[in-house]
Amino acid sequence: MSKPIDQTEFIARIYSHLERTQLSLFHCRMQDELAMASQTQQVLIPSDKMLNNVQQRYNVNVRHHEVTCSELGGDFLGIHQLSDSKLVVYLVDFSGHGINAALNTFRLHTLMAQFYYHHKDPGEYLTQLNKELAALLPTGQFSTMFYGIINIKEHSLKYATASCPAPLIFRENGQAEIIDGSSYLFSTISDHVYKTKEVHFSPGDTLLLYSNALTESPDFKGNLLNEENIISYFNGDKNKGFNRLVETIKYKYPKECPDDLTVASFNFLT
Repeated sequence: MSKPIDQTEFIARIYSHLERTQLSLFHCRMQDELAMASQTQQVLIPSDKMLNNVQQRYNVNVRHHEVTCSELGGDFLGIHQLSDSKLVVYLVDFSGHGINAALNTFRLHTLMAQFYYHHKDPGEYLTQLNKELAALLPTGQFSTMFYGIINIKEHSLKYATASCPAPLIFRENGQAEIIDGSSYLFSTISDHVYKTKEVHFSPGDTLLLYSNALTESPDFKGNLLNEENIISYFNGDKNKGFNRLVETIKYKYPKECPDDLTVASFNFLT
């Protein structure tokens, strides 16, 4: 600053410096709070300890891979040990991403804990959750959901869906089956009744769940994956199929994905 000092300019520079300092402090605080929120959200993801326990108790090997497009995500993968023979698995994908989507995962997680007395019937459970969630979410916010119960004694999978991407089952004999994931999105029709469906699920079979981003987010070349592409990764050695799929995801989105992306496989071991 040149001399003599111009008082007006001097005061303006002080204010400018204070504003930059305040903005810097605000940015640091926001980054710290986002980091803490991200750590809290990680608690919702099944831990390695839980997955090891699930494999020992149910003979089901669970693998998963997540990619978030910001510090916080709107995908929500979960497992619940219902009984010695029944394992609950679910995947939720909220619209949007970032803070709003992450808040909705916490809302749903709280509701799921409150209404677990319905959880033995997937359709009834989703019907109750949808009714409660619709009253909480702002207009225009919604989610997809797959909720299934693997019964290792009856060799069955009972499930209900809320407009989720079509789940895939890779059979022991090498065949691949596409499960119907249709029905209404969560929080769009509050009184919708979701139906329970059932398929055979035997030792050697693998269930694959994934969020919309896997087939709807173009890669850096503008290409999209489809169900046929996904199935091809599991041809031959199914155990390596999930590895191939994850490597493809890492290749297609080397820096970031346009949307939150989750894939999870549940292999009923022989």
